[in-house]
Amino acid sequence: MLVAVFHIWFNRVSGGVDVFFTIAGFLVTATLLSQTRRFGHVRARTFFGRLAMRLLPQAAVVLGAVLVLTIVVRPYASWRDGFLQILASASYWENWFLAFNSVDYLAVDTTRSPVQHFWAMSIQGQFYVIWFVLFLLVAFIVRRSGTSTKRAAVVAVAALIVVSFVWSVLQTGSDQQFAYFSTLTRVWEFGLGSLLALTIDKVKLPAQVAAVLSWIALIAVVTVGAVLPVADLFPGYVALIPVVAACLIIVTGQQEAKWGGK
Repeated sequence: MLVAVFHIWFNRVSGGVDVFFTIAGFLVTATLLSQTRRFGHVRARTFFGRLAMRLLPQAAVVLGAVLVLTIVVRPYASWRDGFLQILASASYWENWFLAFNSVDYLAVDTTRSPVQHFWAMSIQGQFYVIWFVLFLLVAFIVRRSGTSTKRAAVVAVAALIVVSFVWSVLQTGSDQQFAYFSTLTRVWEFGLGSLLALTIDKVKLPAQVAAVLSWIALIAVVTVGAVLPVADLFPGYVALIPVVAACLIIVTGQQEAKWGGK
């Protein structure tokens, strides 16, 4: 809703994608942690098979329709770029295609690709691969050292968050358009959601505090795109606003977030 509303009516970026990345990190970590604890490792066939069944049918319908409409509606001169972007989207590489072609996400003086928004799905797909490899490493460390799965995962995820966040700040400052589409500058957003999934059982908040925080976080998520020029500032340190807000909403949703009552 945020992405659509801000794009269609305000020609702005909402920060909704950053929330999407955070939630994805939270959910996929819960899945991988469960597999590691249950089987002692992560099962590639099970993990990627379920992802494919959930994501690929809808993506195939959209990309197939765009392919047909490109041929029928768009001028011949634009076919090559259209086909390349459809291929990049189908192979979960669209974000890098846009980054290396110096695409301005909100440029109004150029023809936008119908599949440009697949950049976020591409980063998500690459993140799943990165996190699968990460949990393979975690399972190896657990077998060799005897440490707990959760402790090893927390250390590994925290290290990636630090590296990715520092790189995100640096690259956003030097080449913001490229940084916007880069997977490397976005890993920390998934990572914070992932770290929350690993530690949420330790978080306990009083009911009134949870209620206040939940509303503050929701307001931050909804308004950040209107208050800040997200397209020009993200994904550096400013992206902490929607990411932390999303984490707070998840945390407070686990608490007795209400006024009074039993």
